[in-house]
Amino acid sequence: MTGLTVLASGKGGVGKTFLAVSLAHALTHLGRRVLLVDADLGLANIDVQLGLDESLGLGRAIAGGLDPATLVQDRGGGLSTLTGAGTGKGLDGLATARLEDAVERLAGLAPGFDDVLVDLPSGLERVGPAFIRKARRLLLIGSNEPTSLTDNYALLKLTRGAAPRPLFVANAVADAAEGRAAHAALARACRHFLDLECAYLGAVRQDRRVPEAIRRQMPLCLRSPQAPAAADIAVLAKRLTAETPAPAR
Repeated sequence: MTGLTVLASGKGGVGKTFLAVSLAHALTHLGRRVLLVDADLGLANIDVQLGLDESLGLGRAIAGGLDPATLVQDRGGGLSTLTGAGTGKGLDGLATARLEDAVERLAGLAPGFDDVLVDLPSGLERVGPAFIRKARRLLLIGSNEPTSLTDNYALLKLTRGAAPRPLFVANAVADAAEGRAAHAALARACRHFLDLECAYLGAVRQDRRVPEAIRRQMPLCLRSPQAPAAADIAVLAKRLTAETPAPAR
């Protein structure tokens, strides 16, 4: 079943956009047709990470009342994008009806692709819950830092009852053990206080090739396909397509 896969985080600076870009490319390498959407209009940077010179995107579509489908760009190799370029203004200031209409229009693009990945703004802005309520899958991105854990817990508390079961991804961790520790702490809090199960999709190791790829404005799997982080992301893509979270231990 096709639907929106949203990437969210209660805290900024955890590498959510990098993961959205990298996961999109990893999915295309599995033969899937992927639409990558930048819904973080205030700080839109998917176009920057991909080295795109964009003047039209989701921001312009919403501001001008355009159909977002007309601004989807086919990048070849199975990847299409709808960047956030256009206004520099976030979605959070939109009237509720207009915000819901924007989300509905984007959800309507899903049947044309195998995967639609939506990079949400970090934090607790209204746009995050609006997309999460419409999502088929919620990828929660975090680290083992206490602030990341508490902010992600706050996001899950805010969207409890309206969101699909979250899949947690630990990013930029030292090793698999640190990733599992980050998940375990969040999962305990969710189970105890929210009666919510938070599954573990996996971890991406800290890798010096990641900032190099970002500086070069190239996806990691193209810039450094043998990098440990690239291998980790390939595993995440396979688990995602198989709907198989990582083993509990």
